[in-house]
Amino acid sequence: LLRQSEKVVTSMIEIACMREWMVTGQSLIEFRRCLVQALDVRSSSLLQIPHFNEDCVKHCVSGKSPIKDILAFLARDPTNRRGINDLSEEQVLDIDQFCSHMIQPKIECHAEVEGEKNICKDDIATVVVKITNDQLKEGEAPGYIHAPFWPELKEQEWYVFLQENNWVVLSLWSFGHFNM
Repeated sequence: LLRQSEKVVTSMIEIACMREWMVTGQSLIEFRRCLVQALDVRSSSLLQIPHFNEDCVKHCVSGKSPIKDILAFLARDPTNRRGINDLSEEQVLDIDQFCSHMIQPKIECHAEVEGEKNICKDDIATVVVKITNDQLKEGEAPGYIHAPFWPELKEQEWYVFLQENNWVVLSLWSFGHFNM
């Protein structure tokens, strides 16, 4: 059922994008991410971390200097991470491995008109988006995402939305782990 749901939701995303229903498309991408990660739409992104449960999340988000999402957790020094006190040494090692493989991309984007230095009114511009991962060595490819409840291996996917007329100009969605 989950394997088939991926095809259905992907088709729904494509239809929403063709119809320029960007909010619907973004919501469907979030829904699909939640399906793969076995999370509720309102669940904390911290639950994507191996061995994390609601108690670990409560510990992370409470007190001074709370960790509210997975990016904040990754940014912390491993000795200052919260929510791992009740976990075994082996589980903490799993989390360290997860964090070392978790993609923390650098995203660069700019608009350009081919062959010109400046962009003028009525020019047709190209938006160039470059997503790099400094964690990968040269020639190394990213592995599969951490999705222990998904019935098969899952590769990372990126969605880039470009909108105009009082809409978000650029919206990047990482399907694998978190949205941006």
